[in-house]
Amino acid sequence: MKKILFISGSMNMGGVEKSLLRLLKAIDKTKYTVTLMLIKKSGILTDEIPLDICVYEMPFTDESARNQALNPLYKQSLIEYLRYVVDFKFFNRKQHIEPSWIQSLLRKACSFDETFDLAIDFHGYGHFGIPYLFEKVSAKKKAVFIHDENISGFYGVYQYIKKADCFFAVSDACKKVFTDEYPEFTDKTVKFENIFDTQDIRSKALEKTSIQFKIENQSVVFISVGRLETQKGFDRGVAVFRRLKGEGYQFRWYVIGDGSQRKNLEQMISDGALDNDIFLIGNQKNPYPIVSQADIFLQISRHEGKPLAVFEAQSLGVPVFATRYSAVEEQVCHGIDGYIAENNDEAIYKGIKWILENRTEISRYKENLKSFSISNEDSLKKIYGLL
Repeated sequence: MKKILFISGSMNMGGVEKSLLRLLKAIDKTKYTVTLMLIKKSGILTDEIPLDICVYEMPFTDESARNQALNPLYKQSLIEYLRYVVDFKFFNRKQHIEPSWIQSLLRKACSFDETFDLAIDFHGYGHFGIPYLFEKVSAKKKAVFIHDENISGFYGVYQYIKKADCFFAVSDACKKVFTDEYPEFTDKTVKFENIFDTQDIRSKALEKTSIQFKIENQSVVFISVGRLETQKGFDRGVAVFRRLKGEGYQFRWYVIGDGSQRKNLEQMISDGALDNDIFLIGNQKNPYPIVSQADIFLQISRHEGKPLAVFEAQSLGVPVFATRYSAVEEQVCHGIDGYIAENNDEAIYKGIKWILENRTEISRYKENLKSFSISNEDSLKKIYGLL
């Protein structure tokens, strides 16, 4: 049988990880042997890895190297950290991997003693999985995924990605952004719709949950799912809702997920006297029974690829309010099954205020979502085609 290797970071709760799980489950195991290599075998989704997948941790000579590979900010010097902060805050760039840092980690990483027909860095984003794939893995063909419109992480690993046989972009918009920046890879870049199982999501939504929304007034219930990181924009959501509460509007916002911004968000919620209006309920292994209770799914990211959480909400009949990212119109039809706001704080404020003042539109959006369906049957053929 043909042998396929996937490389990723960990199995923490996130869109990339859930996409990976669905892909692993969908591959035909009667024809292909599948191996998954994680930088660190950890995370809430680890137990959901199919039993017919061989799982390994990336081999390092010491654990500090593993932590650095998983998090490029781990034990960085003050100068390197400040450079990252400036890049992110003022230029909206992701972590830029320094060549010296990559070489240092590669010296501590051990080669994987097996040869594959196809090896894929699924995590993408320009993290350490890419240098490892091209320097430490033996495979006949190698490919890289692109999950986000922010591709700045690839700049620091260009010397490696130029060796790739294929790039899988999760949306037309991501493909365009990537090939506009790297036109030399145009012929190697294909759109790959993430594997999506509508029936599985709807089935899981019927499971019992201890979290039930108790609404004592006419509040609109918003729900979000995502890592509590700056990219996801939850901080500006808190600021907008604080402003709306001051104007007398009633709402509830539940946020599923965890991350480095949790304490900051908790402080913002407390400072705004929003403790009875905004609830951070942490990671949930099965978020669907909770999401299905909401009126509106709030996706207010500063940048995105093609978030699975949007499709998941829509498959449960929950309309989406989204800020504009490159692929948003591939997912949400403004005024028909959801609302698209420009990607700035004022537009988010005006859009949510409009939703609160026009609740009947929510019912119309929900009615239009009854016919929601998505097909990505051709995606697997694009992987098989490389073998």
